[in-house]
This record gives sequence, C-alpha cells and structure tokens, in this order.
Amino acid sequence: EESEACEGSQIDRMSDEELKDFVEGISVYARVSPEHKIRIVRAWQEKGNIVSMTGDGVNDAPALKQADVGVAMGITGSEVSKDAAAMILTDDNFATIVKAVENGRNLYIAGSRLPALPRSENHLYPGRCGGRNGETFGTGKDER
Repeated sequence: EESEACEGSQIDRMSDEELKDFVEGISVYARVSPEHKIRIVRAWQEKGNIVSMTGDGVNDAPALKQADVGVAMGITGSEVSKDAAAMILTDDNFATIVKAVENGRNLYIAGSRLPALPRSENHLYPGRCGGRNGETFGTGKDER
C-alpha cells in the first residue's frame, strides 16, 4: 500500500469531507498550520478513530487539545503545549509512549481481575513511593 506526502496548501483546497477521505493515504505532512493540524485530527476522529497527536510548540497546542490523547515533549516542549496535552513525555522519547500504553493495559487487566470491594467513606491507600522508610500513605474522602 503506497502512502503520500501532503502540504498544507493541498489541505487548504480540500473540504472537510475530502480531507476525511484523503487522510488514510498520507504518512507525511509538511508545512501545515495549526488549523491544518486540527482538521487532520478531526478527520481521523470522524472516521471513528481514537487519535493521538504529538507536539512540542505553541502552534501544536490546539491540535493537542483536540486529540483524544495529546502528547507533549517534556524537555523541549513549550509550557503551552504541555498545558494542552493529556500526557507529557518527560524524556522526549517516543518509545516511552509504547511503554506507557503497555503498562496501562497491564494495570487495566490486573484491575479487572480484582474482586469488587465494598466502598466506605474513608480510604487508606498504602504505597511504596517515597517518604520516610520508603512508605507513603494517602487518604481520600469518597464524595458519593
């Protein structure tokens, strides 16, 4: 299956419907504006996809916000892009996204195997995250 490159000037000439039909054949975008990025993200979403967008600049922020999962660069990224993103790569390494997805899936699977626990108003959450002797405890009040 062949893929193409596309420039922003081509996107300017397309309706949203044409872009929606066009995006699957594109693997490289060049010279696109923030508005183009939003249109590209929306086109994929309108096709029923869950869309992730990566970016590091102020110009990426609107599309990061539009995406289902906006991913900003933690080292080189602007504060605006980090604020707009749902996830920040603290090491700017794209492989970290794969690890995060794998870890999330494993947590979801493990959590789905746990029996349902009765809920009480106050909870104590033990952890080994730091603090004195490596132990921390957090409490939370159930708002239900």
